[in-house]
Amino acid sequence: TMWIYPKRLYARFYPGVSDTNKINLLLEKYELQKNPNLFLGNEQQLSAYLDIKSKRAEYYFTPYGKENFCNFGADSLVEYVFGIFDMQGVRIPTGEIVFKFIDGTSEARIDSFFNVNGLRFLGTRPDYPTGLFHWTFITPKAKKNVLDMGYELQFVPFVSSCSVGMLMRIMLP
Repeated sequence: TMWIYPKRLYARFYPGVSDTNKINLLLEKYELQKNPNLFLGNEQQLSAYLDIKSKRAEYYFTPYGKENFCNFGADSLVEYVFGIFDMQGVRIPTGEIVFKFIDGTSEARIDSFFNVNGLRFLGTRPDYPTGLFHWTFITPKAKKNVLDMGYELQFVPFVSSCSVGMLMRIMLP
């Protein structure tokens, strides 16, 4: 069981969004504040830890599988927002899902798999002695949050391994 840390979120903004003034206005609209007071660079896009001033953390999450939903996570600047977990806020799902596919799985099948599941392909990294890891980010087009998607997709027949990207960091209140 993972407990949602009630005071903080992790958000990633769409690639190409570089106007921090627009992002700051959005944060102000939803009564959120950066902690620390800066944006982080992550794979050519901005991300941030956000302190919650009022509502529950779940109110801000990206609304996977829901149409016409209006909240911070559904805003056109936001690609991913999700909770930080554990009593001290030390487990931070980054929105990454990393896959290794069974040998012989075609790139066309992998691309289709990513597209159908609302995943944005980031790239590959070697897995020694052979093979590749495929790095992805979850997008609002996914039907479930990153933890549920990671769990579900590990059982796809041509997936040999699947893991959700998780930062482990001490986050003091």
